[in-house]
Amino acid sequence: MFFVPILRKTVLYTQSQFSATRPRQYVTKAIKQTTAILAAIIISLTPGAVIAADKALEEIIVTATRREASLQDVPIPMTAVTGEALERKFAQDLRDLTNASPGVQFEPVGIFQNSASFYIRGQGTGDIESTADSKVGIYVDGVVQARVATALSDMVDVRSVEILRGPQGTVFGRNTIAGAVQILHNEPEMNNWGGRFSVQSGDFGRMDVKGTLNIPMIDDTLAGRVAFKSTQHDGYWKNSFVGKDRGANDRLTILPSLKWNASDNLDITVRGEWSETRDDTNMTQSHHYCREDPVLAIIGGSTPGSNDLVILTETLYNMIALGQDPFTAAAGAAEICGKPFGSVSVDDEYTASNTEDRGQQFDTDVWGITAQVDYELGDWGALTYIGNYRQTDEDIIFTIDASNHDLFAGRRTTDHHQMTHELRFASDFSDTFDFVSGIYYFEQEYAMKQSSYGMLFAPNIILDPPDP
Repeated sequence: MFFVPILRKTVLYTQSQFSATRPRQYVTKAIKQTTAILAAIIISLTPGAVIAADKALEEIIVTATRREASLQDVPIPMTAVTGEALERKFAQDLRDLTNASPGVQFEPVGIFQNSASFYIRGQGTGDIESTADSKVGIYVDGVVQARVATALSDMVDVRSVEILRGPQGTVFGRNTIAGAVQILHNEPEMNNWGGRFSVQSGDFGRMDVKGTLNIPMIDDTLAGRVAFKSTQHDGYWKNSFVGKDRGANDRLTILPSLKWNASDNLDITVRGEWSETRDDTNMTQSHHYCREDPVLAIIGGSTPGSNDLVILTETLYNMIALGQDPFTAAAGAAEICGKPFGSVSVDDEYTASNTEDRGQQFDTDVWGITAQVDYELGDWGALTYIGNYRQTDEDIIFTIDASNHDLFAGRRTTDHHQMTHELRFASDFSDTFDFVSGIYYFEQEYAMKQSSYGMLFAPNIILDPPDP
């Protein structure tokens, strides 16, 4: 149970602009960026508000205190970005908001494209395991996302994104030590037929198709809405060993919703979620393996532990499996040593050599349903119930080493489901003092299986590694 007293006061924030360029690691390799046909300009956005033509601040409504309020009236360090701003930014997922707020970093976990490594004010978690909870809570339409593996799903028909910096445990509960991120989608609109459709195309096989359709059914009573997005991309990487492009995206997301104004005091909104992801796992590339020349290890001139285990295993493989002399084997291992950034061409920066003996894939299927019931209690306040069920299935095949040989690969499957119930009351009977109180129930179950393969796990069968 939580109890949050709120004293009404106005807090003024200093507004600052942020650029719509991508994070630094993408900028350093800008030639590999997808060139969007629809736009070729950099748009500056204002995190807290949008500057209108008449220099007035447009009011942005946020829900950081579990009630709707103007951003300027909420005494919490936060950034709110509207859906219109996200559209202008061509934002694909939360990674595109890394530079939207100070002290915030949203990135994937290594080779796992959809798994979230979120940091706010230096606090965060870079782990894909269900046993490790994130320090940054992700909430979609008021529902916590317990699996970090799906936190970087495509965004579509988003009303706003709220980034709250600092501990948020009082209102949002556990796993919000660093902060919280709220993603809110648009609701069905009564008495308003309408829709949007867009196509974005670019190089590297980029093809994004998305649309929304709002359908009024009964005047002032019932309306439906459906949004979808299809993302296709060949990826920026090239695997020189198999001669194929890697890092591809193949995603489809569908979000149906229904809103019923049952009475003047009662609103019921039901949302569905279905998504299918058939991505590649990201390529692995060596940059820091060789602190010293591997040949020094042969003549005894290296410092113990100076190089990564992959380099040593590569040398041994060349000697034992390929029959090379020690110096030739060590020189071959040196070929996979990382090169400093900027010392090779951009194409070489995005080229890696992995055997992919086990294959590679990042397959995720997600479906869920959320019901929200809002009941106005007159001058007393409002009662809100939010219930959710969400199922996530993952099947990931990955190669972690940066070698031409089958050193370290794996396959992990995860079946995860969660169920949440929340009931809260927001008071409105006083002009000077408000509070929010409620109860919350959360349950999750998962079954994870991982198989690890490669010579690092079975050196005695180096000549004949088994099939998965």
